Amino acid sequence: MKLIVTDSSVFFDIIKIQALPEFFDLDIEVCTTDFVQKEILESEQRKQIEHFIRLKKLTVFEMSAE
Repeated sequence: MKLIVTDSSVFFDIIKIQALPEFFDLDIEVCTTDFVQKEILESEQRKQIEHFIRLKKLTVFEMSAE
C-alpha cells in the first residue's frame, strides 16, 4: 500500500505524539512532495524527517511550479 502525505500537519501531529519511528515501521510506502518537506522548518523536526528519507522509508517527489 502507498500513502501520500500532502499536508505537513500530518508529520507535525505524528512527531508531536512521538510516533514517527512506529509510523515508518508500518508496512506501507510513504511518499510526500518537496513542497511538504519545505514546510518543515523547525530543525529537530526536519532532522527527524530527513533521517527517514536517508533510510529510504520516505520518498520525496519533486514537483514543478507549473
